[in-house]
Amino acid sequence: MAPAASRLRVESELGSLPKRALAQYLLFLKFYPVVTKAVSSGILSALGNLLAQMIEKKQKKDSRSLEVSGLLRYLVYGEKTSVSLLPR
Repeated sequence: MAPAASRLRVESELGSLPKRALAQYLLFLKFYPVVTKAVSSGILSALGNLLAQMIEKKQKKDSRSLEVSGLLRYLVYGEKTSVSLLPR
């Protein structure tokens, strides 16, 4: 855990929406840790895929649209891998 002074500094810099989102995330993490981590992993995997597609599109100056099926695959893959790595 972060020291109280640094936690206060970070909280004072956040706006109202980020504070509420962080509080909600921490609440879900406390009560539903596996589900919260799985969903977070899936979202971050999909976001990584989206950024990779955007960078590739910009470098190649390609006019194709982003591949939505790729985003969905990474979302599911991120969720499944994080759950499968849990100790049983």
